[in-house]
Amino acid sequence: MPTLDPHQVGDVEYLIRNPKSFLGNKPGVGKTAPSIVAASATAIRLYVGCPAVGRTHWKRQVKEWWPELEEKDLMVESHNMIAVSPKARAAAHAFRPDTVIIDEAHRLRGISINPHRNQYNAIPSKTSQAYYGPLTNGVGGLIERAERVWPLSGTPKPNNAGEMWAHLHALRPGLITVHRKPLSYQGFIERYTDFSWTEYGPRFWRNKPETLPELKAILQQFIRRVEGTTTLPPLNWEAVIVDPVAAKETLKALEDLEKSPSVVKLKMSLSELEAAGCAPESVNWSSSDSALAELRRVIGEIKAPTIAGIIADELRDQAYPKIVLFAHHHSVIDALYTELLEYNPVVLTGKTSPRKRQEAIDGFQEDPSIRVFIGQMDACGELITLTAADQVAFVEDSWVPDVILQCAKRLHRRGQSRPVFARMFSLANSIDEGTIRVRVRKAKMDSELLVWK
Repeated sequence: MPTLDPHQVGDVEYLIRNPKSFLGNKPGVGKTAPSIVAASATAIRLYVGCPAVGRTHWKRQVKEWWPELEEKDLMVESHNMIAVSPKARAAAHAFRPDTVIIDEAHRLRGISINPHRNQYNAIPSKTSQAYYGPLTNGVGGLIERAERVWPLSGTPKPNNAGEMWAHLHALRPGLITVHRKPLSYQGFIERYTDFSWTEYGPRFWRNKPETLPELKAILQQFIRRVEGTTTLPPLNWEAVIVDPVAAKETLKALEDLEKSPSVVKLKMSLSELEAAGCAPESVNWSSSDSALAELRRVIGEIKAPTIAGIIADELRDQAYPKIVLFAHHHSVIDALYTELLEYNPVVLTGKTSPRKRQEAIDGFQEDPSIRVFIGQMDACGELITLTAADQVAFVEDSWVPDVILQCAKRLHRRGQSRPVFARMFSLANSIDEGTIRVRVRKAKMDSELLVWK
């Protein structure tokens, strides 16, 4: 049986002492093993909720770290199934687990805002309701009768501090009690964040300075967050700008999209926010105006052939044995696949079946002839290991810094012995360049709230 690293021994002790707490260690240093070992010391029936891509991983890990656990006493289900399938929820409740592990628990952050008579009511996401109940207080959710509930995530709050409310309200409401009553979602964000209301809900700007010490003290009682004792090689980042080499009609379409009102407004907002020193949390590519979404796709499609050409030259010259590429749009992924076909690429997207996902991961890890892994960022940022490569390239950008970091951590994690080189490609003279500045500023804001111990 493998052994735990020193910081993981501390994780086990912490989880046993704190039956309803959050393990938020840095991505890549190992949260799965200590949570299983802690469960083996305390649990009888274990339920694990995870992204669909991680079900096989978790079953293998439980078998490795807790081989005595009988199959009838383990249930591993995807977050999506527990959220949308009444049959899956009924089976989970009938299983009656005494211990629930919620992996990549930042997926439970979803709170939609329902405006009604100038008041905003927080509506938990379907996933949050499945675990924490309709009122996010545990009642009616899978955790209702569980003695131990351990959410796990290396990125507890990918976008704003308000995303911790559901976990605190469901598991440790006493930590956010004011005048003997737990804070509502609106009360929580009003107390701890600076934001403005929009027709789509709150737009977050920063953590509220006057209550930041109070919020940090709360999170330190709820989240164990350590750097880890695993010594990893460096993770090196480089920004690479590529010129817009494309057909004239495509470049004209790009120029027209850059002139659309929503894009002009976004550019102005980014400039104003940068000048003010703010780190906006809800600025993104989504808009009621479809121009932003179209612009993002066009930029990706323009960059893809050029980037693929760069990668092909490097592979041909044996600059490195393998590389991982991340993108967002299927059209961009398809273009990369076509351009790099001679290097036997494997592809993993949100449409890939669980069986083929694992085949793609195992093939890339084990087969020297498979030199390229092409992943969709939202489908690959969690649970998978791609340490066979030490090169990663981001063909498209993400406005959420933690998505980029999580994807890079597929390579930069336990088992990696070489320095990892991460390149982010942006399109020259486009809004694509500006997103990096926003991401850096937001990352600084995150670091003031969740500091590695």
